[in-house]
Amino acid sequence: MKIEIKGFMHKVLPVTTSTTKNGTYKKQDIIIRKPPFTDEFGETKGKDQFFKFSISENRITIINAGSTMEGKKCIVAGYLNGFEYNGNGATEYGLSLSLNSLNLI
Repeated sequence: MKIEIKGFMHKVLPVTTSTTKNGTYKKQDIIIRKPPFTDEFGETKGKDQFFKFSISENRITIINAGSTMEGKKCIVAGYLNGFEYNGNGATEYGLSLSLNSLNLI
């Protein structure tokens, strides 16, 4: 499912390398902060929401996220993926957010 979020670049985490049964891969995570909305009376509703997007392999170089982006307004687009896995003898479910594009505004 494709999603788009307007918010602020909260944190850019370092690139990490992991090894799985399929080989090694690199990924980088970024945290986007979406502030609460303001209603037509000027009242703030809700609280900050945080979204962690993962940048995989070749997209790391293309996106080129760095700590100088922290605090800046941005629009991110990505994919929300649901998955199923076996953990601790039971079927478990999870979600992941994969980053497709990042635009500073």
